[in-house]
Amino acid sequence: MRSIIIILLASLFLVTGCYKREIEDVLPPVLSSVKDLSYNYFAENDSVEVSWTNPNNGGGLTSVINYSGGVMVLPGQQTKLTYGIIKTNTDYFFTIKLKDTLGNYSLGQTLRFTRDGASNVSDITFVQEEDTVFVSWTLPGEALNSIKVNLKAEGYNDTHNLSGTTTTLKLVGLPLSAYQFTFSTTNVQNQVSHTQYESFRVGPTKIAFLSVYPNIGSIIDDDEIAAAQWFDTNITNKQFITFQQILDGTVDLSQFRVIWWHSDEVGGKDLPDIAKNPLVLETINQFYKSGGNLLLSIHATMYLEHLGRIPAGFSGGKAIGDGTGGDNPDTWTVSTNLKAFDYSGHPIYKDLTVNNTPNNGKEIPLIGPGWKEDHNCNWTEVPAPHGYSNGDDTFIPYLANTFGVKMLGAWGHVRDYYMVAIGEMMPFGAYQGTAITIGIGGYEWNQNSGMNPNQQQIQTLTKNSLLYLKSK
Repeated sequence: MRSIIIILLASLFLVTGCYKREIEDVLPPVLSSVKDLSYNYFAENDSVEVSWTNPNNGGGLTSVINYSGGVMVLPGQQTKLTYGIIKTNTDYFFTIKLKDTLGNYSLGQTLRFTRDGASNVSDITFVQEEDTVFVSWTLPGEALNSIKVNLKAEGYNDTHNLSGTTTTLKLVGLPLSAYQFTFSTTNVQNQVSHTQYESFRVGPTKIAFLSVYPNIGSIIDDDEIAAAQWFDTNITNKQFITFQQILDGTVDLSQFRVIWWHSDEVGGKDLPDIAKNPLVLETINQFYKSGGNLLLSIHATMYLEHLGRIPAGFSGGKAIGDGTGGDNPDTWTVSTNLKAFDYSGHPIYKDLTVNNTPNNGKEIPLIGPGWKEDHNCNWTEVPAPHGYSNGDDTFIPYLANTFGVKMLGAWGHVRDYYMVAIGEMMPFGAYQGTAITIGIGGYEWNQNSGMNPNQQQIQTLTKNSLLYLKSK
């Protein structure tokens, strides 16, 4: 470990007038700062314990910790936290502030450190085809002596010691189970990397496209037709299924790993009655609660409310459109860098064009100039019902802990936590499956005025989402 730096954060505000400059007195903070900030590193599990001393500020305090990975909140007068995995050759910081029930903050104290060692592999990808799992990764910039891959499941434990130039691993005949993979490396200086953990479930591999229509040829909406045709051409081990089959009990959902429902009809925001049939809801819920995964796009996003996964009162508003649209000269994008949380590296955004924009933005273009139907279907004003402002970083851990929801993207101009335009609903409570929702208006499969210059972005986002869900 390199040396740590303790920084007391403070600032002076300068006020200028027409004829003179004055320095205003800085009011002392209401709350005293933490003291004695330090850490202990534990090599056996790649973690650090950060500790501090709380001043005597009375009760009702929480510790708000801004760190390299985002924000966390510790209730009560806690004075330590354990964090890992601590990756090698990565700069880490922890800024700790105290917050009282009135919203007052203390000044922050910051600790920084870097762990030396071998660099690990990155961009780890799993693809299952029938009974074979293909694992691939990217090598780091430095030379490696060896790569170690271990995989564990209930009643199963296997280790593969590979050369330092290996980039793939083929595993045949793995028992159906949820696996935990670990990856570590040793460089030519015999330094060891941190351990990288990845989860993958070996199970059904089939993906379903769900529709209210009996077949692709009978679909009416142009965007749903384009999505279904792309699915039929580009996805292997797939099946087109209908709500009527679910209602009649003629399709077994347990054979599928992922179900994708794309609902984008003009006038379709209320969703078809058959989708809300109690027997259909019960059957899809059984699939979802048992670990099946859902990709829900445009109007289908709100199906999570009918399923009971997203409760009433989750958001203060909604942005939903189902009209014919209009001509628009702009390129519509997804904002992925939301204040303290940068989601541009999420697997569903792999290989997409990401543009750096003003105000620390990272935007992914989805649809270019021309006619846009503007079929948004998003939760908006999400923090307000829960007592948070749109810019409060502590809302994100609250959202994950209370609802199992992760904001992955917003409208292109949004930089805070106002909305869920693209979201990940993680396994939570009775729901063991994962859902990805894409409700942003730029996700349009057929631009009416001509070819969308960003059509490949739509397709790649969809394929990434299906493959990501297929790994769950």
